[in-house]
Amino acid sequence: MSPNPTPLRYARFGPFELARIEPCDFYPMPSPARLRLAVLLIYSGLLLSLAGLV
Repeated sequence: MSPNPTPLRYARFGPFELARIEPCDFYPMPSPARLRLAVLLIYSGLLLSLAGLV
């Protein structure tokens, strides 16, 4: 019974670990579309925070 939980844990956390590793690989060379999206998100967040303060 003891060897069974370990493969299940790897099966459960495998995709999440891959999802964590994949974005890190793209950070050194991000695509222009991702850069635009990030800038838009940051810009809209700043505008919303400024609107909330005013």
